Amino acid sequence: MPRKPTRKPFHRWRFRVRHCAVMRALCWTLTIGLGLSACSDPGKPANVREWRPEDHAQPAEVDPSRVAAEPTPTQPADPSRAVQALWKVACAGCHGLDGRGGGPSLPPGANVPVMTDATWQAERSDDQIADVIRNGRNLMPPFGKQITDDGIKALVAHIRALGH
Repeated sequence: MPRKPTRKPFHRWRFRVRHCAVMRALCWTLTIGLGLSACSDPGKPANVREWRPEDHAQPAEVDPSRVAAEPTPTQPADPSRAVQALWKVACAGCHGLDGRGGGPSLPPGANVPVMTDATWQAERSDDQIADVIRNGRNLMPPFGKQITDDGIKALVAHIRALGH
């Protein structure tokens, strides 16, 4: 039995014809619209004049509303807020926010001192605490390259405040 030749469906052909007609109409509309908008009324003079040097001269008087105000001196940052932020970033992961240990980054089996304990506070000098922060000890990494000396002093003061 011979096969019938396949033909494209009629609705696809009709869509293409309709699509081409729409595109042609759109192109003509744009062409005519742009052509009409580019035309100007020849009886009406254009609002154009030649540039003159005085068009860009400096004003004779300064308008005070256009002058920047004197900068106000900024107040120094609150050191307690700065050291609390430093504590949260560098120390609280292991030592906890309150200095009692048990922070979320504490390695398993690590023995972290309870810095709120009065006995622990009395047994250590500020220099010893600063040395441990700067050089590290046991599982605690050294922070001497990341934290400045002023930051270490502020952390020591913060640790001392945890004991009160």
